Amino acid sequence: MSVTERPAGAPIPAPVPGHALVPYGQGRIRGLDADALGTHGTAMDRLVALGLPVVPGLTVPTGSAASLGEPDTARAALELVEQLSGRRVGDRSRPLLLRLSASASTEVAGLPPDLAGIGLAPAVTGDLCAVIGREDALHDVWASTLRMTAEYALDVPGAELDDALLDAVSARARADALLAAVARHAGRTYPDDPAEQLALAARAVLARWASPRARRSRRTQGLTADLGVALHVQALRIGPWDRSGYGTAVSRDPDSGRFAPHGSFFRGVRRSTPPPQPPSHPGEPLEELGPAAALLEHSLLTLERHLHAPVRVDFELRDGEIALLSAAAVSRPPLRAAVCLAADLAAEGSLDPEEAVRRVAPGQVQELLHPRLRPAAADEPLVRGLAASPGAAAGPIALSSERALELGAAGTPAVLVAHETTPADVPGMLAAAAVLTGSGGIASHAAVVVRG
Repeated sequence: MSVTERPAGAPIPAPVPGHALVPYGQGRIRGLDADALGTHGTAMDRLVALGLPVVPGLTVPTGSAASLGEPDTARAALELVEQLSGRRVGDRSRPLLLRLSASASTEVAGLPPDLAGIGLAPAVTGDLCAVIGREDALHDVWASTLRMTAEYALDVPGAELDDALLDAVSARARADALLAAVARHAGRTYPDDPAEQLALAARAVLARWASPRARRSRRTQGLTADLGVALHVQALRIGPWDRSGYGTAVSRDPDSGRFAPHGSFFRGVRRSTPPPQPPSHPGEPLEELGPAAALLEHSLLTLERHLHAPVRVDFELRDGEIALLSAAAVSRPPLRAAVCLAADLAAEGSLDPEEAVRRVAPGQVQELLHPRLRPAAADEPLVRGLAASPGAAAGPIALSSERALELGAAGTPAVLVAHETTPADVPGMLAAAAVLTGSGGIASHAAVVVRG
């Protein structure tokens, strides 16, 4: 019996309302907007309409989101995603898992994290890890989902879960410890049935969204505390390590502003929004995508022409096939990227020249006139930091304000380097060509002075 078949004699569930499950691309056809589909559902509708490759999935609209916590709706959603992806959860030859995410009608901070690895069970993790080629490839993803589901859907106290994880040193040990904690404190074992897992995950996401902390966060953002969310069920296709992964790409080179896909690619299974990676693990260049890189470039170009803005996409690669997970205009693109895009759109006739000029503010033109560094090919950067103000400078290093004053008086503007600056350092800062501090960030004393 397959994992989606119903045992003989089992009661037939009540039909799921047709509007409760909306496959990606059908929201606009059904007359639904962002209030019902959330920002993610609306974005996926746009991608489908543009003919771009998207991960198979569906949206449960805001008004019906709670129904996904019911077993019948969850099972119907599971079966629909299986049909859309051409795979089945539990199939060891072409494995499929599910990912659950949420989005509101507007961009909002504090959304619940994605829950991935829905459909995993102790009996199948070994086979799926063998397909990927990494022993613990899925356990880190699964442990994250188990942790949130246990606390918010099965009412296992967070402190109990934290205690259970104290001695777990590996991802697999964390998953096993969480399963044992659920069995001890919830009065039931974590279900193996993927539809039951999906229903629990939906309840967990909605409970997290309705928590007092989340409601306070919305109020601080000027949003109603009872703002609803749509739920999104995506296919998570499993494939070999060397032909699978995830990444993020932007359409413009941040330095030159020219159209050139820029980003990183990571092997493995995407748990949620790709986190910032440490310098020791910067990811692989997009060229490592192989033939899929051309389709990614086409997708970015199409989106730029449609949105008239530099764009950012999250994508997934499975068995060499690329699919977009999300796409949006870059809210604050680098200045050169915005200017170059306006010029490109005007040159190809997608934008009137007058409109292209209006897109570039006078202050932006002034900023473009500041000097810039042009490193030689052999130059290696020693450190990277935050640019507190536009421009570039070169000169000998001065380790004190007094030394910067001495060099400036001799006609040699220096670069003042300090851990941090104080008002007493202002004379030396004014005499220096630039200021570099080791702490403080873009709101530090040094940053405020140099911007002034």
